[in-house]
Parts: sequence; structure tokens; C-alpha cells
Amino acid sequence: MPAIPSENRYTRQLLLHDIGADGQAKFAAARVVIVGCGALGSVAAELLARAGVGLSRSGGELRLIDRDVVEWTNLHRQMLFVADDVEKCTPKAIAAAEAIKRINFDVHVTPIVADCTAQSILDVLGEQHPTVILDGTDNFETRFLLNDIAVKQGIPLVYAGAIATRGMLATILPAPAPDDSTPLWTPGPCLRCLIDMPPPGSTETCDTAGVLGPVSAAVACFQAVESMKIILGRFDLLRRHVLEFDPWQCDFKRLDMGEHQQSPECPCCCARQFEFLDALSPSSTVLCGSDAVQVTPIGNERHAIDLPALANRLHELGEFSVTPYLLKGELAGEMTDAGDGAVRLSVFTDGRAIIHGTRKPDRARALYARFVGA
Repeated sequence: MPAIPSENRYTRQLLLHDIGADGQAKFAAARVVIVGCGALGSVAAELLARAGVGLSRSGGELRLIDRDVVEWTNLHRQMLFVADDVEKCTPKAIAAAEAIKRINFDVHVTPIVADCTAQSILDVLGEQHPTVILDGTDNFETRFLLNDIAVKQGIPLVYAGAIATRGMLATILPAPAPDDSTPLWTPGPCLRCLIDMPPPGSTETCDTAGVLGPVSAAVACFQAVESMKIILGRFDLLRRHVLEFDPWQCDFKRLDMGEHQQSPECPCCCARQFEFLDALSPSSTVLCGSDAVQVTPIGNERHAIDLPALANRLHELGEFSVTPYLLKGELAGEMTDAGDGAVRLSVFTDGRAIIHGTRKPDRARALYARFVGA
């Protein structure tokens, strides 16, 4: 039986009036950046890859950025990952890229195992201007950082979040960059017009409230659809409202954003003050959904760390293993201070480390200094 050409995979999509052959070509040439490959990013990435977004032969790209590795608690909702990824300590960006290549080998997928910070964002986004950025993150610092770069460079941003049984979504269309004289859309409010930075400890997390898998998948589906509209240039079809919904409680709400409704007091899109983009990267971040803190060395320029050499230094202090992407293991109990539970380290090639077993940033930094280095 003759092989079926891979182009036939898009036939049902080509039948849609708003897509067709021209739209499919736009999908292929699009450059989509997804920051965070967890419950939102993994689902959105799979949907876009199946749709033919970012084909290598057309100059497109699907760029996946994530700082963490796959864990057992991810598997109930992060659709691209399997148990083998957990057992091999595979970084999420790598595991997602490998899964996508199995789904659609024509996609130009670029995995970036890195933390998206003020210091690294221009590097991890790449040299080419993204068609759209998808926010799959789990903390407000990174969300507002993405909002800053989107507003500064005039890049559409699709924000989303999911917690417990609730989901939320907003499409951000910033004003074009100052040197762009051909705006393609009517600007609306940015994320900081809509959301204030909550005080520390005032919001629910996956640790405290949990998350229903189908809810995060539903939000990611909306993200993918909004991204497709942006790629096609159908800005008239984009939702100009914040969508909040709780399918468990059958509750759906819309907050109108409209056009030209930027907050006159917004420091970002009105005053063009990019506080998160211009700030120094935090040295430690408590991670959502796990009893862990990420430590990023101050002044880290993402020079590669010699993981085998580090493993050799630590081999008498606990059980450690090394992969091409990270060192991972658990310190022996007598090596940590009294009162500590099990302390596990995940050290990446760029010098970042995730300290498992504490939610205290100062404690995590102290452990980093003792066992990884200042």
C-alpha cells in the first residue's frame, strides 16, 4: 500500500473557510514562542504542532522554553509527558520537543532548558521576532516580564492560567513598537492594565488548591485558537475580553477589555516603564506545585557548568546521577542541618538549581552555596 503524503494530515483543516491553503501556509511560516511547558504549554504546543504551525521547510518555528524537569505530579494534566520522562529526569522542554517530533516530524521545534528572566529573556526568545507569545507560566513575575517584552516590542501575547477548577484567558494586543509604522491590529490594554501584582502569599497555588486536569487543557485549547487567529491575521475574531470560567461549577464570566481601553495609570503600556524587564533577576523563586525553591546565581551568564565534575565532588555526600541536561540526587541526611527533611538537588547546565525539600528561599540559597558553590 503506497504511503500517504504527510500533507494530507491537514485536509480537514484546509476545508475550513477561514484557513484554506493560504492560512495553512501562514501556520507553516509562523514563529510561536511558548514560555512554560506544563499543563498549559504542553497542550497548546501539541495542538499547534498538529495544526502544522512552525514547519521547518517554511522557515517557521515552535520554540519551547521551560526551566524544570518532568515529575510524577505533572502527569495527570501535562499531556505530552509519560512515566519514562519522569524516570529519566527529562527536562520538560526536551520531553515536549521529542513528543512533538513523534507527532509531526516536519515541525521545527526548538527546546530551551532555561529560566525566563530579565537577564535571559532576549536570549531565550531568539533573534527572530515571534509571531505570538503564549504564557504557560505559573508565577506573576514571569507573566509581567512577558507582558513587558510584548509591549516593548509590539508582540501579541496570549495570557492564561488555571487553578483548582477555574481557568482564565486574555489576549493582549499591545501598540506596535515605536519603529513599526504599519500596525496590523487595534491596540488594547496590556496585562498590567488588567491585573495588579498580588502580595506574596495572597494567591492560591497548585500546592494549596490543586488543579483539575481538564480545566487546564480547556484553557490551553483557547490559547491555541487565539494564537491561530493571530497567525492568520484575523484580529477581528480575537476575544477582546478576559474570560473566566469554572466548568465544575458551570460558571462563565466575561470582563470586557475592548479596544483603546488602556488604563491611563498603567506604568507599562502608557508610561512605557518596563519594571520587570529592567530589573535584576531574582536569586531564588518558590516554585508552584512543589516543595522546592529555584536558585539562580547572581550575575549568572548561563556559562555551562561541568556536571560530571560536580557529581564527583558530591559523590560521598549522597546519591547523585548525571544526564546531558542536569545532575539530580538526594543529600544524605547527616549532611543537612537538624530539622531538615530529605533535601534533593537538581542542578542544570546553566548553573540554576532546584532545591527540593524547602520553601524557604534563604534556606535554599544556603544549601546551594554549601553544595553547589557560591
